[in-house]
Amino acid sequence: MKESVFRRTALGTLAVVLLLVIATSPFTTALLVKQQASRIVYETLPGLTTSGLAEISVSEGFLDASLAFAASNETDRQRFFARMSERSRNADAQLQTYEAAIRHPTDRQNYNRLIQRRAEWRQTRQKMMELLSQGNREQALHLYNSEGLAQSQAYLEALDHLFHYNVNVARMRGVQIVRFCNVFMVVQSVLLIFFFIYAFYVPLIALLERLTGTHVEPDI
Repeated sequence: MKESVFRRTALGTLAVVLLLVIATSPFTTALLVKQQASRIVYETLPGLTTSGLAEISVSEGFLDASLAFAASNETDRQRFFARMSERSRNADAQLQTYEAAIRHPTDRQNYNRLIQRRAEWRQTRQKMMELLSQGNREQALHLYNSEGLAQSQAYLEALDHLFHYNVNVARMRGVQIVRFCNVFMVVQSVLLIFFFIYAFYVPLIALLERLTGTHVEPDI
C-alpha cells in the first residue's frame, strides 16, 4: 500500500514537472530567439548597412579618381577632386557609425585592417592629386601604377571582407534561431506525448480497479 502511494505521488510529481516544462519552454525559447533576433537587428544589420554604404562610396570615389586622370582641363579635374573628397567623408561617416557598434574582437581586427589600408591608399591618392594639379600627369600615373593600384585593391578587399563578415554573422545567427525553433518543437512534441499518455493511463487504471474490484499497479 505504501509503495502504491509512493508511486502515485511520484507520478503526480512527474506530471507537475512536465506541466511546468511545457508551460515554461515556450517562454525560454522565445527569450533565446529574441536574443539572437535583437543581435541581428541592432548589431548585424547596421553592420551590413554601414559597410555596404561605405563600400559604395569608396567605389564611386575610385571612379572619380579615374575621371580626374582623364579630365582635359583643371576645372573638371577639381570638380572630380571635390566629389571624391565628399564621397570619402561619406565613407568615413559610415565607418565611424560601424566602429561604434563593434562588439567582437574579430570584427575589431577586420576594422583596424581596413583603416590601415585606407590610410595607405589616401596618402598615395593625395600625392597623385597634387601631381595632377601641378600638371604632372605622367608622374601621377606612374605613382598610381606602382603604388596606388595595389593599395586601392587592398582597401577594397578589406572593405569587402568586412561586409562579408557581417553577412556570415547574420547567416550564423539566423541558423541559430532556426535551431532553437526546431529544438523547441521536438521537446514540446515529446513532452506532450508523455503527458497525453499519462493523462489517459492513470484514469484507465482507476476505471479498471472499479470494474474488477482489484488493485492494479501502474506499470510506469
